[in-house]
Amino acid sequence: MKHSAPKKTTKIAGQKRLLKRLSVALLCVVAVTAITAGWRFELIPVPGFLTEQEAQTDSETAPTPTPGQEQAAEPTAEPTATPTPAPTPTPVTVDETGVARIFPDLDKEAWNKSERVEQTLDAGYHNTDFRMVSVPESSPVELDYFNDVAFLGDSITQGLYIYDTGLPNAKFFAYKNSGPDSIVNRSTLKNITGTEEVALDALAACAPKAVYVMLGMNSLRGNGDERYFTYYSQMLDMMREVLGPDVPIYVESMTPTTAETGAERPALSSEYVYNINCLLATLAMEKGCYFLNVYDYMLDSTGHMDPAYAAGDGIHMNPTGYARWVECLRTHVVT
Repeated sequence: MKHSAPKKTTKIAGQKRLLKRLSVALLCVVAVTAITAGWRFELIPVPGFLTEQEAQTDSETAPTPTPGQEQAAEPTAEPTATPTPAPTPTPVTVDETGVARIFPDLDKEAWNKSERVEQTLDAGYHNTDFRMVSVPESSPVELDYFNDVAFLGDSITQGLYIYDTGLPNAKFFAYKNSGPDSIVNRSTLKNITGTEEVALDALAACAPKAVYVMLGMNSLRGNGDERYFTYYSQMLDMMREVLGPDVPIYVESMTPTTAETGAERPALSSEYVYNINCLLATLAMEKGCYFLNVYDYMLDSTGHMDPAYAAGDGIHMNPTGYARWVECLRTHVVT
C-alpha cells in the first residue's frame, strides 16, 4: 500500500516557505536600494496571498495537541506609552527656487534708534512692515549736503523745489503726473524747471552723489497695483545702470493722505498707501537700495496725514509739511 500524499504535502509546504522567504528578501533589497538612491517610500504590509499561505502552512505544520491538553494563549499587552506632543513648527518659507529658508526673528526694538542698524532681513521676506527695514535715525546733516543730491519724483516732490522750507538748491527731476512707467519708457517729460528731457539721461548727466525717489501716487489704482511695481522694479534697474554701482539710491515711502481724501479715493487712502510702502520696502531691499520712511513723519494720532501738514487736496503738503519732510531727510542719511 502506497503512502505518497504526506510527502507531497510536505514538499508543497516547503516550496511555499521558500517562496515567502524569497519575497521578503526581494522586498528588503528594494527597500535598501530605495534608501540608498534617496527615494521616498512607505512600507506596505506583506501581500495578502503571502499571509494566507503563511497561515495555511503554519496550520499544516503545527503539531496536533494531545487530547486533553490546552495550548495557553499569550496575553496581549495594552499600549502604555504616552504620546509625544508634536513640536512647535519653525517658520519656514520656500523661495522661487524651491529652497526652504528659515527667517531670523525680528528685533522690533531696533527701529528709530540713534544707533545705526544693519538691514539684516532676508531680501525674500515679503510683506514686512516697512518701518523695520527703513534707514535708522542718524545725526542731522547740514542743508548744503543736499546740493549735490538728486530727487526723482512727481508733483509731490516738486514742492521740495518750490518752497523755501524744502531744498530748492538740490537737483530736481520732478515731473507732474509722472509714474515709473514714464521713466522706463523714456518719455520726454517737462521738468519743474521748465526743461523737457528724458529723465534717465538727465539724471545720468547730473552725476549726483545720491538719488532720492518718490513717484507715482497718481498711478495707484488699487487691488495690489502689480503694473505699478513691475515698472518700479524696471526703473530701479535702469537707474542703477546709468548711475553705476556706487551711487546710493534711497527709495522714499509714499506719504499718507488725509482721512477725507482716503474716504473719497480708497486707492490713495493712508491704509492702502501703508501696504504699498511695505511692498516698496521689500523691493528696495531686493534691488540693493535704501528705504526711507517719510510716511510716519506726516501722521497724526488717527493714522492719517496731519492736517497741519496737508495742502487743500489732502495729498500734497503745505510749506510746514515740506519742512517736516526735510527734517526726515536730514536725520536719516547713510554716510
